[in-house]
Amino acid sequence: MAGAGDQNSDVAWQLFTVAVEALAADYALSSIVKVFVHRNRPHAERCSLEDRRLRPGRCGTEGRTMSFYSGHSSAAFNSAFVTCITHAYLPIYGADAADATSLVLATTVAALRVIADRHHASDVMLGDVSGALTGLLLPYLLHFGWDPVEGEADAMTAPLRGATPVMFSAGGTF
Repeated sequence: MAGAGDQNSDVAWQLFTVAVEALAADYALSSIVKVFVHRNRPHAERCSLEDRRLRPGRCGTEGRTMSFYSGHSSAAFNSAFVTCITHAYLPIYGADAADATSLVLATTVAALRVIADRHHASDVMLGDVSGALTGLLLPYLLHFGWDPVEGEADAMTAPLRGATPVMFSAGGTF
């Protein structure tokens, strides 16, 4: 929106990197937890040997044991809270409707993960909390929590304080 609405590509790029940073950290955290916890999905008890052979993505080892915690819910709430914190510090996205809409969409994703029998309610709740925390804390600590630069009158034309992207990365064989 920042790049299209007011044609400020610098702010648009910075907001993009802030969102990617938060989402990458959230994804890494949920992936690490899933590897160590190996909680069965709710549908796992109904997987027969035939299902395991024919549908390994759903009933195989990877599909059955990756329930804790919900990465989809976590990513949805991460994106929603990045939108909220961005809106709190920069006058973009219009009214508070953007915040409310993003939270409603994230809640819908979380509910549908339980309805689809892919996660237990506790998996989804922890995913919601994890996504909200990474979506709020990382952008705040790395970008928005700094003191404003003296003399900058317009937040839409000023670069984000501390906007040099601090990117997370992981390597190896997964």
